[in-house]
Amino acid sequence: MNIVSQIQKSQSICLTTHINPDADGIGSGLAFLEMIERNFPEKQVFFVIDSVIPDFLEFMPGSSQIYTPTPSKVDLLIALDCPNLDRIGSVNKKIESKTIINIDHHISNDNFGDINLVEEKSSTCEMVTNFFRENNLEISKTMAENLYTGLLTDTGGFAWNTMSSTFETAQYLNKQGADTQHISWMVFIKKSLPRMKFLGYMLNNFHVDKPTGFVYSYMDQVTLKNIGASLDDSEGVVDILKGLEGTKVCALLKEQADGKIRCSLRSNGIDVNAIASHFGGGGHKVASGFCSPLTKDEIIKKIVELLHV
Repeated sequence: MNIVSQIQKSQSICLTTHINPDADGIGSGLAFLEMIERNFPEKQVFFVIDSVIPDFLEFMPGSSQIYTPTPSKVDLLIALDCPNLDRIGSVNKKIESKTIINIDHHISNDNFGDINLVEEKSSTCEMVTNFFRENNLEISKTMAENLYTGLLTDTGGFAWNTMSSTFETAQYLNKQGADTQHISWMVFIKKSLPRMKFLGYMLNNFHVDKPTGFVYSYMDQVTLKNIGASLDDSEGVVDILKGLEGTKVCALLKEQADGKIRCSLRSNGIDVNAIASHFGGGGHKVASGFCSPLTKDEIIKKIVELLHV
């Protein structure tokens, strides 16, 4: 059964994306939410995420309609931008569904759904745009805004994970009303004071392992509190580290409230998905991540060892 048919036969539908959501997960989810509300108004549909939306993404149309999960039973769960069920956090335990649809662009996806739409594209937002177009589902201005935001950010402003279809999709979304200049300003240029302080600290405290071309920076909870920032303020920092001349792989390591360390990896060609998989994570060849109970020094040592192999 295809996705549209499954939506038609389901009365209650829950949308979700991964914990610590980014614009790709939020944008694809909000676009899907509006699509169902517009085309299937008789359906009960809601969007939940087991994390708070980053402040800098609250400008995305409809973001106030995203809720934290509460115990529920639904006919259909649609997971967007999630490589596996663990990544949706408590939603996997709190939302009981008869059927799961998995829509994702990560090469590490384990096809956990009853219906799987998994393609190696620039972003889940590009996939969702294609899905709407192929099924003659109208894309409104607000849907276009959300889809473009996800596509733009997951490609680092079209700096990676792009193919000819990515640019064609971006052009199409612009024609549908996405204000591309405003979105670029909101996600790449505009910064709150805490975000600027976070960026300043990380750029003043990065380290370089010259033999491997590995660049990394670390933020602990004490320093985070002292500078008045939050972990959400880390958005985009790892991509700046990637730009240091001679960098082959870079990492941004952030201590979480529970003591675990979340690591974002970027590369200029080396397969960081393979590195992330050693820590139970994954993603893409040039952009991946993981969360680990290991210490900062243990993680860095292991990454350096892997880069020497």
